[in-house]
Amino acid sequence: VLICVFFIFLIQKFLNKIKPKILFIILSIIWLIFGIIYYIKAPNVVNPISYDQKLCFNFAEQLSNGNYNVLKEQYLTFYPFQIGLIYFERLLMFFTTNIYIVYFLNLIMAIAINFMQWKCSKLVFKKSNIIENNIILLSFLFLPLLYFITFVYGNIPGFLAMFISLYYGLKYLKDSSKNKFSFIPMIIFAAIANLFKSNYVIPAIALMILCLLKYLKDLKWKYIVIGIILILSLGISSKLVSSYYETKGNMNFSKGIPKIAWITMGQQWSSGKEGIGNAGWFNNYTQALYVGNNYNTKKTEKIAKEDLKNRMEYFGKHPGDAYKFYSTKLISTWGDPMFESIFSGPVKYLYTNNFGSKDGNVYYYQVGILNIIMVIITTFALLYLVKNWKQINNYELFIILFLIGGFLFHLMWETKSQYTFQYIYCLIPLSAVSIFEFGRKMNYFIRWRMNNERKK
Repeated sequence: VLICVFFIFLIQKFLNKIKPKILFIILSIIWLIFGIIYYIKAPNVVNPISYDQKLCFNFAEQLSNGNYNVLKEQYLTFYPFQIGLIYFERLLMFFTTNIYIVYFLNLIMAIAINFMQWKCSKLVFKKSNIIENNIILLSFLFLPLLYFITFVYGNIPGFLAMFISLYYGLKYLKDSSKNKFSFIPMIIFAAIANLFKSNYVIPAIALMILCLLKYLKDLKWKYIVIGIILILSLGISSKLVSSYYETKGNMNFSKGIPKIAWITMGQQWSSGKEGIGNAGWFNNYTQALYVGNNYNTKKTEKIAKEDLKNRMEYFGKHPGDAYKFYSTKLISTWGDPMFESIFSGPVKYLYTNNFGSKDGNVYYYQVGILNIIMVIITTFALLYLVKNWKQINNYELFIILFLIGGFLFHLMWETKSQYTFQYIYCLIPLSAVSIFEFGRKMNYFIRWRMNNERKK
């Protein structure tokens, strides 16, 4: 870590000389070349060992062929919220069903995410080649985002939609008179992001909070109205898509597994046995409970609440077990610098054939390198927040709210490390500014020491 930090400080002068646009283009070309090489080694199929993404992609393919009977499949009875992702994939299939093209689109969108983070930062941070280039460099060093291109499950398009929503939200909050219609794409893309993944309700809530704070500052009711419309749009967009398919399939989607069941499962060991497996990961509790109650959502909800109450009472009486469980859950959620990015794709066809072997495996070398990068990102972001907590701008406050929301959500909900990559990625601008400020102070210190030596 120290060697890498020293290297980053060493190249600050170089980063000051190169134009951010040039650096972005160079790194984008490198990502394009590496990304294409990466995904063409995978088979022309969706990850065969991933239950959810494989089924959703297959359903979309069948719907594009006019087979609406798939809407009555048991999977959509369990997870009716997946219809948003299926709808997007079906739109893609108007053009192609070739998974390589889907991977390529994911690659373009991953680069676009780096671009949008840079654009968001330019709205709020002072113009500086070093700061912008630090953001661009760290964004492209965040390799899990690149590796997720073979994960056909809405992560990348949803994340891009979130950033577009954020960009227009920041523009509107910065100057609503100059950017009077920017709230419209903010609302539209927040709703689109939520269609891909329901946990993108977290950034929407963060944006709503920013609107409410803007109201408290300016006392203009339009900010409250926009905040309310933003949240309502999430449910409206989901309802529009589900209603469309209910009409086409001549059926009604079930209410699905109640959300409280996922929270209850999030407090259990994934193997069902204490001390074994990952804490809070999927363990089939939700499906078994739902089927056991004849797909009755209300009965399932009632039993899940009772199970959750019993589990919390157990933790209250056994604090040692509670500590063991939640510490294990936090480590398994946030401690993987790869965020399951390679594992979530067609892993056995890529570079990790001997996934359990550490002997000469390039995967584990990357784990070590990315560990260092994640430590740098999180440490410098923390230093920035400690130093500047009294002068938080809208973008910085969004990042804080987004991170806190994600942390609390996955502490209680079902968890996986693949769910948390976006929260760490969003810390990059804070880390980049902190590196710039720290480097500037180091330069002042070095010059001061050199001047003293000259005087002597």
